[in-house]
Amino acid sequence: MAVDKIVKKAIAAKAHKMGFNVSADAYKAIDDAVEAIITKATHRAKANKRKTLMAYDF
Repeated sequence: MAVDKIVKKAIAAKAHKMGFNVSADAYKAIDDAVEAIITKATHRAKANKRKTLMAYDF
């Protein structure tokens, strides 16, 4: 899954605000990390017999 340009801009803006730049390969790593977090949250929600992710699933 490709990272959307809007998301890239938001990530770059946040990093820039903190005084950092973002390398091209960092976006894939960030996307992978977010996907892993969402997957973990879906497992927790499923274990609790829910189909809605809640803040505490993360």
